[in-house]
Amino acid sequence: MQNIDSLADQYSHMINQLPGLFLLKSCDSKYFGFSQKFSTLLGWKNQKDCLGRSDADLSCQASELADIFTQEDKETLLTGETKQLHVTRYCDENVRIFIANKSRLIAQNSDVIGLIVYDEDVTYHPVVQKLVVDEMVKTRKFISNKSIYNLKMKITPCYKKLNLSTRESEIFYYLIRKESSKIISNLLDISVRTVEKHTQNIMEKLACHSRKQLIEFAADTEVFDVLLNSLFTRSFTLKQNYLGLPV
Repeated sequence: MQNIDSLADQYSHMINQLPGLFLLKSCDSKYFGFSQKFSTLLGWKNQKDCLGRSDADLSCQASELADIFTQEDKETLLTGETKQLHVTRYCDENVRIFIANKSRLIAQNSDVIGLIVYDEDVTYHPVVQKLVVDEMVKTRKFISNKSIYNLKMKITPCYKKLNLSTRESEIFYYLIRKESSKIISNLLDISVRTVEKHTQNIMEKLACHSRKQLIEFAADTEVFDVLLNSLFTRSFTLKQNYLGLPV
């Protein structure tokens, strides 16, 4: 395994020039490179300040999620890539919601030498805002300047463990959130008849006889904690932020 100084020498100059929120970690979750935008968000003035540090060393509330971040890193090294939804407060004191895309960083000799992390800011994405509103209503918690608000959501193409196709997964996602066939048809741009046909297939696969049983099944199997990739690839227009979250 290469040491932190060696990794930083090879990759930090490249990553520092990228325009988005990029981060490089070693296999033991130590930082060795940031894009400038990420460096500013996390409160580091330059690359040297972060060299060899970890999530637990962050000088903002994101440090409270260090154990979760580290567990995600381990899962990424095992599986190749992961996607998670993170909600926390960074050094600019604003609550932000990110999709954390993590993948292995592989050297030219095919050795896995660490992780590359790309965070996509989805704070104002309507799907995410609805999730936050639903969670706030359910738990009666509210985002304030003195609290950290955390949603732990995994993002995946479909519900593979349930043996559902991508389209069935999309419909199932909305069914368990009590959306009608008409609304689902509009959201997915398919006919009501197609929605109902898929709904019947889903109920047969999951041995459920009603939509109520589908919701109960979802609660028992914790699939409410799973989001679908397709929710973030569709086009949306949102004129204002109805949650009032700072940017």
